[in-house]
Amino acid sequence: MSDYIYKPNNTCFYDAISAKWLQLNCLTISDGTIVDVDFTDCVEEKKYSRYILPGLIDAHCHILENPYDEELTSTLHEIALKNALDACKCGITTLKDMGGFSFKPIGIVNRLNKNYLPRIYTSGCFFTCPGGHCHDRGAVVVTDILQFKNAISKLISSDIHFCKILHGDNAFSFDLLESMIEFAHSNDLLVSCHAYTEKAAFEAVLAGTDTLEHAGDYSDSLLQMIKKRNVIIIPTYVASVDSTLDNCKTFSDINGEVLKSWIVGEKKVIPKLFENNLMVALGTDSGFSGTPCDSLIREIKLLNSDFGISIERILFSDLITTPQALMLGDKLGRIAQGYYADFSCYKDNPLTNLDLLGYPEEVWISGERVDNKIANHVTLHRLAECDVSSVSLYLHHYSFDCGAICDCWSDSELEEWFSVEEDYCIGAFFEKTLIGFCLTHYHKATNKVHLENIYVLEQYRRNGVAQRLMYDVLSYYSKKSSLTRFIGMVNLKNKKPKRMLDKNDFITGYPMYWMQRNVNDDI
Repeated sequence: MSDYIYKPNNTCFYDAISAKWLQLNCLTISDGTIVDVDFTDCVEEKKYSRYILPGLIDAHCHILENPYDEELTSTLHEIALKNALDACKCGITTLKDMGGFSFKPIGIVNRLNKNYLPRIYTSGCFFTCPGGHCHDRGAVVVTDILQFKNAISKLISSDIHFCKILHGDNAFSFDLLESMIEFAHSNDLLVSCHAYTEKAAFEAVLAGTDTLEHAGDYSDSLLQMIKKRNVIIIPTYVASVDSTLDNCKTFSDINGEVLKSWIVGEKKVIPKLFENNLMVALGTDSGFSGTPCDSLIREIKLLNSDFGISIERILFSDLITTPQALMLGDKLGRIAQGYYADFSCYKDNPLTNLDLLGYPEEVWISGERVDNKIANHVTLHRLAECDVSSVSLYLHHYSFDCGAICDCWSDSELEEWFSVEEDYCIGAFFEKTLIGFCLTHYHKATNKVHLENIYVLEQYRRNGVAQRLMYDVLSYYSKKSSLTRFIGMVNLKNKKPKRMLDKNDFITGYPMYWMQRNVNDDI
């Protein structure tokens, strides 16, 4: 990518170290990295037209977990893609995936990082003991140091820099745990230990872990040791709040009392972490317990509302401490020279109005607007028989709805329709997944084209996909010399498609009503 100079008008950006807004005059980006920032101090009381936050970071998620699709009809890749998109829309530009399903996250994350952002880092798998946490959910079971070394070699060969160990009260012996952490460190891997209880957390810290995942009702002496050893602690408060004790049915090795202690413990310990200035990173455990991948926004709001922690202190944790939990303290979390060009733009100050925080007007990653990135990776082609089932799933969503009651097309009708050469029905595909479509019918007798239906999956909207579909259809039919006009019917209450038709120079005709009768009604 060549140099890109970003010269916003009347714009300021937030610096989490100084906890100040600074006026942005010019930003120079090269190959996705900020190479120069021209800024001045903000004018007090001045109203800016745009406020920029560095990209938010979730240090603990599970992108292959699926809290959305109860029937689990999606592939692991589709689940991961949806989770990444959900995070990105609200300004989360970096995710640390904490593994799962053995080594499968490695290939999926590599594929996503090649084709879509946010940037995702993964621990590749997690390690447990026989009968330990998630032993029956894809964890790599370790009984001795040799097994651990063999597994670590797979991570190293895949250029993975993180290692996650699930350690409970009766999990690994201390000697084995210490040997595992020492070996991981000797190979330059950062070690995260999952530990709910005092005993497990104490052993993990004593053995040399770099981060503690989750938190519990830790004693003051343990907190002092955590602070002295510079261990980063990542409480997953939003997941504990959203969690229900029914989760013990999902994990055969967890009972309700353990989950209850986690929920109660995090509520007790979180204020102490901030009061004692421990190194706190932000993570959500999203993907687990139905916690969606945009929940970092809710985590930030809960820390502010439930504990009275200032938004400036919370953002320091997320933008300054959290990158250290990814070994990227000099690359993430700031609008500064040498940092990745990841940021979100807001129309007002999101720190004084937290309701705005999850709704940026623009999200930029590696110096590119995310909507442009998605649009560039979407491919369009004509729909065929093999696409009928995918289109049928979304036909109850009426982007061009002519009335309160509409009949859907059957699969056989769609199949026949897609085979008609004169009718241009196209689909938008992202990573081979149908994410939208536009169905049209060419009325040969009158030389008119009817726009029958246009639809884009919700998580892909606001990215120019519908506009690409519309432009492609208009371009295709414009080559027909006999064509007289396009017609698109839309319910005036359905404002979004009305705006899109206006944008594409459609003019409003006369209001009408659909009137119908069944063919078999008595005459």
